[in-house]
Amino acid sequence: MNIKSKVVLFFLSNCLMGLLIGISLPQVGADEDVPESMAVQNRNIIVVAPLIGIDRNTLHSRGRRGEAIELKDTGPEYGVFTLWSTKHFTINNFVFWTAVNDADVFGNVLFANYYYNPESRVTLNLGMGYIYHTIDTDLNEITVKTPLPKLGVRIGLPEWGMYLNPYIGWTSEKIETTYSDRTDDALLYGLTIGWNWRFLGAYLKYYYQDVLESDDAYHVARFRGNLFLTRRFGITTRFEYMEHSTSDDISFLIGPAVAF
Repeated sequence: MNIKSKVVLFFLSNCLMGLLIGISLPQVGADEDVPESMAVQNRNIIVVAPLIGIDRNTLHSRGRRGEAIELKDTGPEYGVFTLWSTKHFTINNFVFWTAVNDADVFGNVLFANYYYNPESRVTLNLGMGYIYHTIDTDLNEITVKTPLPKLGVRIGLPEWGMYLNPYIGWTSEKIETTYSDRTDDALLYGLTIGWNWRFLGAYLKYYYQDVLESDDAYHVARFRGNLFLTRRFGITTRFEYMEHSTSDDISFLIGPAVAF
């Protein structure tokens, strides 16, 4: 069994297990992507967090003659994370800047999610993501535009302060460079796990991007941890591992978080 088959089988088995667990338990109220102490039902919550950290970048590029070039570098990264959470909707955005491998890097990661009946133990989830990424070097200018529509279920497990959100999706990643353009269509298999307890929160998001036109496949994992010292002020951390055809990145950032 190849790696793609194993990932798909693992994803489907997790969906089935989570669905059976969710249906077997009673219904509860909605879970929010914020610590338990702030999760007041029907309340609009806005969180803003300026972040600073470090990024380890591996750049895959082409030289003037078309030869493959792989460059590795580590440098500081700066970003701003924002979150808007309501009873039915959650929108989060992360914009970042870094300079590695003699390149100016800018990116924006946006995700929006709708939950049909958040008071139910198991509810339908519709989501849309959009990733915009530019890498500007002396040899090449790379722009990546990636829409990420998805469909899944959200399963509340309040006894453990958790929720599970397995989903499937599709993407059409458009890559524009100085020398050529291309579009990679791919299927997505993802799982989000959230945990809230009092002033603490931890959220892990993973998806597997299976490119249809080739044997290429990419893994993306994002982790966010919160410690809110009061209802208004806290500390947040962000870890990201991201694979793409143009670059691979490992980053860690930390900073203050303010809630409104």
